[in-house]
Amino acid sequence: CHRHRRRRCCHRRRRRWCSRRSAMLAEALQASLSTAERSYIVTGCGENLREDGRSRSQLRPMTVENEVLPRCNGSARVQVGYGSTDVLVGVKLEVGAPSAATPGEGRIEVGVEVSPACGPRVDERRLGDLGELLSQRLAGLVASRGGGLPARELCIIPGKYCWVVGVDVVVLAADGGVLDAASMGLYVALSSSRVPRVDLVAGRDGKPDEFELSPDYGEAQRLPVGDLPVVLSFCQVGGALLLDATAREERCADCMLSVAVDARGGVRGVSKTGGGKLAGESLAAAAEAAAEVSREVFGHLQEHVRRMQEADDAHPDAAPERAGMLL
Repeated sequence: CHRHRRRRCCHRRRRRWCSRRSAMLAEALQASLSTAERSYIVTGCGENLREDGRSRSQLRPMTVENEVLPRCNGSARVQVGYGSTDVLVGVKLEVGAPSAATPGEGRIEVGVEVSPACGPRVDERRLGDLGELLSQRLAGLVASRGGGLPARELCIIPGKYCWVVGVDVVVLAADGGVLDAASMGLYVALSSSRVPRVDLVAGRDGKPDEFELSPDYGEAQRLPVGDLPVVLSFCQVGGALLLDATAREERCADCMLSVAVDARGGVRGVSKTGGGKLAGESLAAAAEAAAEVSREVFGHLQEHVRRMQEADDAHPDAAPERAGMLL
């Protein structure tokens, strides 16, 4: 019993530490607000009229480009609010050894770097913590059971060789909604990635012992994305829930709720940051709103991916072309 009480106490301390760190990291990227500015933002949110003219449930304009990094297996760039939030995602595939805990699965590694030029007033000492926090959230999306990449399909020879999917994310500008933009860029970058065809070579015992990679780009297969979700975040400002909050709105928020949703509108996970209280009806309203908005978001993303794949299939031997989309 003493062991269980101590474990619960450690979990509570960790949750409080995560909330404090999330609030501290938000301050690292955002300019300070005066009392009058804070009151103006909170009052406007209560009247369903935000600083940029949007309603509480409206997304900012967003542009998505793929194949922006020619030396990657897949890449994407997402700009929200005409570039006020700018995220670059690159995917690189390499052959490595599977982990001892999962010898029949591939490995997925996610790293996030936040540029010191991403905000007007940036505390560079906290950028590493922010990158670590974003890395953990994105890795949870990609590696989630039933919704992320099918890790078993990334295995080449169990216990010996597997594909290592390396995801590198660079935050170039941060004006709110960084995790949302990164998750959408991750979806497009993985959807545009292709895996070389693998030919297994049997050993003396007749079992696969080595492999050969086909150099023909036309024989490469697309990376199996599965039901990879994206993140839609809500900020609670003065009792109202705001979708796709700006940096100034995030500074006024009591807490933030990030909802991971798939293409069918299913909620894959929910995480809360910040010390403010969140009512049960607010949680249900955020999940319902995220499911509704996700259908529109995935509709545009999947249409962009479909056009990209059709152009790729029309010229299988040519290098993929850069394409863009405005949402």
